[in-house]
Amino acid sequence: MAKAPLWSLLPKGLKISALLFLTVLAAGTIGFHFIEDRTLFSSLYWTVETVTTVGYGDILPTGMAGRSFAIVIMLFGVSLGLYSLSSMVGFMVSGEFTRVRKVINLNSQLENIKNHVIICGYGRVGRKAAEKMDRLGLKYVIVDRNEGAYNTTDNGHRLFVNGDATIGSVLSKAGISRASFIISCIPDDSVNLYIIMEAIEMNPGIKTIVRASREESVKRYRKVGVTEVILPEEVAADQMVNFIVDDLSS
Repeated sequence: MAKAPLWSLLPKGLKISALLFLTVLAAGTIGFHFIEDRTLFSSLYWTVETVTTVGYGDILPTGMAGRSFAIVIMLFGVSLGLYSLSSMVGFMVSGEFTRVRKVINLNSQLENIKNHVIICGYGRVGRKAAEKMDRLGLKYVIVDRNEGAYNTTDNGHRLFVNGDATIGSVLSKAGISRASFIISCIPDDSVNLYIIMEAIEMNPGIKTIVRASREESVKRYRKVGVTEVILPEEVAADQMVNFIVDDLSS
């Protein structure tokens, strides 16, 4: 699974600050190199010293052109410093830092999880499956297109991948190649079929459990190699009849 680069998680203000800083460093290094006839390393050191307003005084511009260029770099450095400081404070105060930290932690857990269950669909059935697995101490990853369905206070400990489970890259992020089971409990048989077909193609050894909305869908699931098909109506009927039989035999 490809790791999301840290750069993509940062807010726009910090990205702009970083790009401006690198631009000023590059411009200063090249400028001092040609104007003052210094080595590239000395020019870089000089630029950093100027931008950060440290001013050790160990290297000084000797000509009018060098001094004028140093003034420009100083002005850019101060402006850049103030902009970067405000961006950093905004990043910390707005909660973006907490969000980025959570995303990094989530990605790390998703990369290391194995022998787990993937739950596709976080509706009533998927939520109940997750609750049951919590009680049993099973490892699982939830996949759902609706990120809002997951953003509740009781989901902080659950691994969640926001996306369409019919897409291979989404299943890959959920660790399909290392998973032992996949449960597709979306109330749409055609969607479940696509998910299972994609899952089996990516991990031929995975065991699949599917919720079926219609009896005629069972044969289709069996043809693609589904391990277990669950008909909610049939399960409910069995439980009702079992209750009656247990009551009559007691």
